[in-house]
Amino acid sequence: MYVIHPKKLIYLANPKTGSTSFGLYWLRERFNFAGTEGTNVPQGQLVVTSDQFPTWRWGNHHGMDKQYFDQLKTRGYTSFTVIRNPWDHAVSWYHGSGRANVDFDHFLKNFDEIVHYTLPDSQPGNPQVLTKWADKVAHFENLESDLSEIMGEKVSLGRYNESRNRKSYQEYYNEETKQLVAHLYRQFLLDFPYYEF
Repeated sequence: MYVIHPKKLIYLANPKTGSTSFGLYWLRERFNFAGTEGTNVPQGQLVVTSDQFPTWRWGNHHGMDKQYFDQLKTRGYTSFTVIRNPWDHAVSWYHGSGRANVDFDHFLKNFDEIVHYTLPDSQPGNPQVLTKWADKVAHFENLESDLSEIMGEKVSLGRYNESRNRKSYQEYYNEETKQLVAHLYRQFLLDFPYYEF
């Protein structure tokens, strides 16, 4: 969770949807921070709760302090998150999990176990939970334009933590694995029915 006090915004970071790029954009734009993926601020090191400091990040930026979130909401802050096509999202998880040497079918059949540390049902980080807490939703497919509208300024992101050597997401699937992802993201697809394979 990032809190952007000057704009009264709360960014609920959803893994594999540009959260690293957005976090570095904010640090770069506001503090001339020159970090890259290899020199990023260590987790838990950028923890500032003062309203005078423009950005607040709680430990792992995919984590959440629900009590602080609720306090900010009562003070008129707007929350937002980013979502992504579920089939593309699963492929990004596959490459980002360090298990790309495992067969994709096997990865998907164990998807819940593999990413559970980041996507417990009771925590944000799960796109189905994040979207219920978010006042606004940006789409990964239109990331810079959607974030620019939410932020009220032109947002130009670098590309960090990007999956390497990956094909178009459609090339990873057969009929069984397409249906498996549809099942894994079933509530998400009910909430956002315009996403199709």
